[in-house]
Amino acid sequence: MTDDRWIAPALAANPSVPDDLLIAMAATNDRQLQLDLIAARRYTPMSLPVATVLADSAHARVRQELACCLISDELLVRLAGDPDPQVRLWIVVRPQEVLNRLPYYVPEAAYAVLARDDDPMVQGELLTSPEAPEQLKRAVARRAHPQLRDRAILRFGADDEATGTYHRLLAHPDADVRRQALRTERFRPPSDLVPQLLADPDVRLAAVPVVPLTPELAHTLVTDPDPQVRRAVAGNPDLPHDLVGRLARDSDPGVTAALLNRSHLPIEFVNGIDDTRDRQLRTYPVEWLWEHRDDVELLDRYSRARHVRYRRTVAGIPGLAPETVRRLATDEDFAVRLLLAEHNPERVPVELLVEMVRTWSGRSAVAMVRNPRFPAEVVDQLVRSDDSSHRWLAYLSDRLTEAQLALLADDPDPALAARLDPPATPSRAEFEARLADPSPLPGHDPHPGHPTVRETAARHRQLPVELMWELWRRAELAAASDLSGAGVEQPSLVEKATPAGSTS
Repeated sequence: MTDDRWIAPALAANPSVPDDLLIAMAATNDRQLQLDLIAARRYTPMSLPVATVLADSAHARVRQELACCLISDELLVRLAGDPDPQVRLWIVVRPQEVLNRLPYYVPEAAYAVLARDDDPMVQGELLTSPEAPEQLKRAVARRAHPQLRDRAILRFGADDEATGTYHRLLAHPDADVRRQALRTERFRPPSDLVPQLLADPDVRLAAVPVVPLTPELAHTLVTDPDPQVRRAVAGNPDLPHDLVGRLARDSDPGVTAALLNRSHLPIEFVNGIDDTRDRQLRTYPVEWLWEHRDDVELLDRYSRARHVRYRRTVAGIPGLAPETVRRLATDEDFAVRLLLAEHNPERVPVELLVEMVRTWSGRSAVAMVRNPRFPAEVVDQLVRSDDSSHRWLAYLSDRLTEAQLALLADDPDPALAARLDPPATPSRAEFEARLADPSPLPGHDPHPGHPTVRETAARHRQLPVELMWELWRRAELAAASDLSGAGVEQPSLVEKATPAGSTS
């Protein structure tokens, strides 16, 4: 008997499958097939009928994956009350999913359901979610699971209750609990507890950055022989200016590195620290500097910083002053110039846009070559470049002449040439021949993980709908035969799966 198990996953991956067939496939309640259907439609809006069938799945993993798709508010609210806590959890985390690939959000009605959730995992994610409304977090804090209650009250509870909880946790017998309490941004330890906290070896390093400092205590900590203590005090907001300067001259590189993370570190101290970190292309921005992104003079001052992390932070802020842009456009650091071109494309010199397009292969290069200021003569050079990535950029610029498009139509890169001269849609007879061909695609080894001609044909966007249905009937009959052979009675789903008006 022919093995038709390849049909269902191949069809599931076809983006042109009509809703009635998708519903028939989803209604089988086959876990893997339902997951395949979701995976192929993860980043496009899913129709309500198809999503509703998947929301009825008996498999929690399917409902969980559905929670991170573009589905209706109605279904999101329904999944927010799902009996499986993992499904509810994914409703909470969906706004942060796939790093902003899509504008995910959670409707207010779903948050109202989640606010009544008793699962500690769901409550914990709600309390830390940057998207969850503050009023929701306060409601969750009032009824949080015992494991979370103290931490929730510290952040969102009423002042009196939160203050009492803070003092109680600072005296807790568990050192981990005391350290967690010290990390809260809402409170600082009372002065009468400072000696006790600094004398406690289990919490001393957690206390040093947050305890109130007198001039004498500040001097004692800055001159402590333990570099870990000096690193910790580098972040204390009460540190006097002269002692900040002393730490900037510290012989321990860990101390100066910690000082560079200090909020509002004066530029003279930044430039006085001998540090060679942050030479990788990816670095984290200086948060306090980013928060002051509207202060033009401050940004210009820190654009002269010796440390590249500060210059990269400034370069990644849109709307910089012309003088700041001119200075950073000639910066020795490639990432500074790249960030500047990405975030200030209308202000940077055209020469910088050209440099980035020629040297940077990231996604932002497309926006640069599409910039109306980008020289047409350079676009023509890209069309004629020996580098295929440059020719692709030229094609993606959307500003080519007929002559340039004709050149790319004969490009040695077959994928690029196909964009300009796409192959004709196969005829029904050609599709039928391909669907009967189990051999691997040209250039691929005969291996179970490699695509075959028939699988590729089943995924083709232009596959006629009637052939899709014929394939699905074959898959259903094969599945019924397998169940029959295993001694399981299974009614045929062919009639249910056949749309009205289809030929059998």
